Amino acid sequence: MGLERRLPSGQGSDPIARLVRAGQSGLEAFPAPDPRSGTGIIIPSAAYVSSHTLTGGVLPPFLDVGPPSGGGPFPGSVLVGTVDSLEGLLRIAHNVGTDPAGEIFDLRSRLDGGVGPILITSPLAREERLVDLRSVRAGGAVTALEEPGNGPGTAGLLVYDNRNGRIGRVAEAAGSGELPRRVAVSNELAAFYDVETDLVTPTSRSSRSRACRPRGSITPRTSRPAT
Repeated sequence: MGLERRLPSGQGSDPIARLVRAGQSGLEAFPAPDPRSGTGIIIPSAAYVSSHTLTGGVLPPFLDVGPPSGGGPFPGSVLVGTVDSLEGLLRIAHNVGTDPAGEIFDLRSRLDGGVGPILITSPLAREERLVDLRSVRAGGAVTALEEPGNGPGTAGLLVYDNRNGRIGRVAEAAGSGELPRRVAVSNELAAFYDVETDLVTPTSRSSRSRACRPRGSITPRTSRPAT
């Protein structure tokens, strides 16, 4: 997937990355007559996924796994992560551990000439907002990522829930303090402090995930922080 025109550029952009979602729904996890055939590649957790440079170095971006999606015959898991370079490698392990029963796909019979590549049909790719990598905070199913600020009232907070694959946004903070702001995340709640406003009226903006509304929608709320 090409994102050359979507990446941040120029000096000072190192901690800034593009949040993207990508997946496919055209690749069957196991070929017939394997009894596990007939379904897409379902990735159980982020432990199966890693990001690398072209020379094999491991990268530490935000990377998570959402529910299956897509309009093809074999909907597979959707990956959500950050992109901040033109080229890189994404590795999806067919197994974590040594138990053969833990395999999530077998693509050996579909390699071109026994080597590769494999044509993947029905791709899915969605561009999201720019985020500040210094602000990433995770807590169970919920991850919070702050947008880079360009002055007062320009940096919102994105909240991703890997149980339903939804991304919500808490409105911009009024202040223009240095990033990242103070962000706290639990399994159901993400909150950040608007530091400049706190000096006058101590408040926090928070976003509750599935427990707040049906279908995992994100609702901005105002509450007084614990002291």
